[in-house]
Amino acid sequence: MPDHRRVIVNPPDFDSVEALVRAYLTEFDEALTRLSLGFEGRTHDLPSWALTPRKITIGYVPSENIYTIRAAADAEAPADHYRRLLVNSQAELQEAVSPIQMGFDFPLGGGYWMGDARMTPQGDPTVPSIECLPGLLGVIRNDGAMAKMLTEHEAQTSALRHWEAACFGLDKSQRTVYDELASVFARFAAIIKRKAFLERRIHRFINEHRDIMLPFSKSVYYEHPLRRLDGTEYYADFILEREFGQPAWLIELESPSSALFKKNGELTANANHARAQIKDWIVAIEENAANSADAMSFLKGPKTRLVVSGCGLDHEIEMRDSAFADTVTWTYDLLLREAKERAHAQMVEFRKRIGLSDGDVPKFQ
Repeated sequence: MPDHRRVIVNPPDFDSVEALVRAYLTEFDEALTRLSLGFEGRTHDLPSWALTPRKITIGYVPSENIYTIRAAADAEAPADHYRRLLVNSQAELQEAVSPIQMGFDFPLGGGYWMGDARMTPQGDPTVPSIECLPGLLGVIRNDGAMAKMLTEHEAQTSALRHWEAACFGLDKSQRTVYDELASVFARFAAIIKRKAFLERRIHRFINEHRDIMLPFSKSVYYEHPLRRLDGTEYYADFILEREFGQPAWLIELESPSSALFKKNGELTANANHARAQIKDWIVAIEENAANSADAMSFLKGPKTRLVVSGCGLDHEIEMRDSAFADTVTWTYDLLLREAKERAHAQMVEFRKRIGLSDGDVPKFQ
């Protein structure tokens, strides 16, 4: 395939620009396909223009020497389809970038991408933002920026950023995914070390960041009810549905201030009580078929039990050995360290899948 990645010098050179856009979007999709291998369930969290046929409009604004690139999903089309517009008026500009509204206030140099724009109400930070303008918009000056922004490497890097954000359940922001993860880990470390803590806050924090703090799973059920035939009801802190063939996880969270081990390495009474609680959940599941019906049918198979309580790593050997007992027992520090190591390993693996260097991913401290 010829290399079209060159500076456009004779505008409007729509043929060369379209070739650059085609190559960029093709590599973007191919990188996401490689990244999602084995994790296809995460693709629903990707941008609306990813891995789908698109309607792509390329506009050129002679007065500004600017190209606009608008891509929106078109599920009815068999493949990407392009159109070209010469933009000499505000009406023509709106046609090129529709339904996004913008005027002739372009950046002085370079360019930018905007994807799946969201609207955030002013004056009320409690109201969540609303996705209102799905699709991708690029505004690129017709100079060296074109050759820098529409490259195979940039396409791979963009695909990686979107994929990592989807896998870790992160919103798009100006910070890198690594910085976002480091912030989550730092906040969790601060929460579990507070003497005056709210147990529900820890539960909510883990639930809000379940894709980071908990092992990878197909589905997560938070405070899920389990009922025995006599009407007794329990609430499991977390139930994880893993990939096919892997046992479900039943997780009981205790207080970070409640010791998990005695000085001699034996479990404390509180830890044994937590183990007994998970045993009660298992009895309810096995006794009452309604608990493992429909979407919860994965509970019919093997189950891993996990109790998280206390802080510190003084009894790491005992915690590692618990993997061979009926219930795995971790402190919150081990839960945090496992999350850090898992996130780092995933980020390294993702880069390897698309041929990028893994040397840019330092371990989380």
